[in-house]
Order: sequence, then structure tokens, then C-alpha cells
Amino acid sequence: MVTQKSPCHCEERSDEAISKGPMRLPRPDRSGLAMTGWEGAGKMKRIRLNSRVRKAFQGRSRGLALIEVLIAIALVGVITIAFLSALSTASTVLIIADERATAESLARSQMEDIKNQPKSETYPSSIPPAYEQAGYSANITTGEVPSRAGLQKITIIIDRHGEELVTLVGYKLFL
Repeated sequence: MVTQKSPCHCEERSDEAISKGPMRLPRPDRSGLAMTGWEGAGKMKRIRLNSRVRKAFQGRSRGLALIEVLIAIALVGVITIAFLSALSTASTVLIIADERATAESLARSQMEDIKNQPKSETYPSSIPPAYEQAGYSANITTGEVPSRAGLQKITIIIDRHGEELVTLVGYKLFL
């Protein structure tokens, strides 16, 4: 008699068992038991409803399904519109913040250029051509501070397409 280890390696099987095929568990006796546990899995008892109940369920369930679909579509539409409007608002805010940051940078660079020049009543604007093409312009005004001799007040207004973005006020001291 030849013995062979089974695939689970926990018991040995003889030639007779090998020729019969895989081992099977004995089936439980179902004579007096109701279907419980794994025996009745996948099987469902059919209940016959009387005609009035059946008509009531069938008529309402079709209408409810259509109403539910319409409500779901409306809800998805409202959520989508809210999301897209929030996205649009965020995009607009980012554009405005970028314009103001660029205008502030231009105003500071203008102020540095003016402070490095000798005293004058008017100072030329030195905005780079790429920014001028984008619509940025600078308005530079000067004035003497009456209470302090040798102190000049410089006001730089940066605008884009006629809309004022940044106003920078600085002072220049002459000795």
C-alpha cells in the first residue's frame, strides 16, 4: 500500500482514497430541520402576495424610482453648480492677487530707481516694456515737505488699464 501526503500536509491518504478523488464532508441530515446557516444560503422563500398588495407595491415603486432619479439628478446639478462657482471665484481671486503683487513689485522698483537719481521735480517712469504691454503704468508725483528742509515726498501710483492697484509713498532725503 502506497501512502501519499494530502495537499494540506496534515494527513496521509492511501491508494484507495487517492483513486476515489478528493475527500468530501458528510452532508447533514435535512429531514426535520429548517434551512438555517450555510445550507440555505442563496435560497429564498417566495411569498405570494394578494392582488391588492401586489398592485399597490408595483404602482408606487415605479413612480418612486422616477422621482428618486429626478431628485438625484437635481441634487448632483446643484452640487456641480456650487462647485463650479467656487472654482470661478477662487480663480478670480488668484488673478486679482497676482495683479496686485505685480503692481507692488513695480512700485517698489520705481521707488528704488528714484532714490538712486539726483534730486528733481519730475522723475521718468521706468516700467519694463513687457509690463507696459500688459497695461501697467506708473504715475509719479513729488513734493517738498514744508517742515523739513531737504526732504522730498514721492508718491507712486501703479495702475492697470486705468484701474488703480497700488499707491506707494516714500521720502527722499537730500543733504
